[in-house]
Amino acid sequence: MNIFKNNNLLLVGSTILIVLAIALVAILNRANAPTATTGDVRARAATAKTLQVNATVASLEETRGIVIVTNLYFADVSRSGDAKDLGSWIVTPPATFSWGSVVPGDPVVIGVDAASFLVAKHTLTAVSVVPGTK
Repeated sequence: MNIFKNNNLLLVGSTILIVLAIALVAILNRANAPTATTGDVRARAATAKTLQVNATVASLEETRGIVIVTNLYFADVSRSGDAKDLGSWIVTPPATFSWGSVVPGDPVVIGVDAASFLVAKHTLTAVSVVPGTK
């Protein structure tokens, strides 16, 4: 006995099932795809100057390309709570840094490349070094 008396019915039914399967896969892929607003959190976190610190210039070593600072602490925009003195740090300033813009004893505001903030070594690479207010 032939279940399908009309072969066209089998063809139409198979085509409908294939189209439904493709539509289901497309819907599931769209639901799992990341949107432009989510993005990679690490990429957004690594933007320039995510940290801002304040310090006092202890010495300038232009031949070594470093600035040694003391009394380093997180700026108000980069912390919550009270400021804590983090001690002396070796800062590698950006290539655009003007060595004559600060002298020992001057306060500075430092924009920090977060990836280079090495607490164990007390070193950091600055995105910007700007004279602060006395």
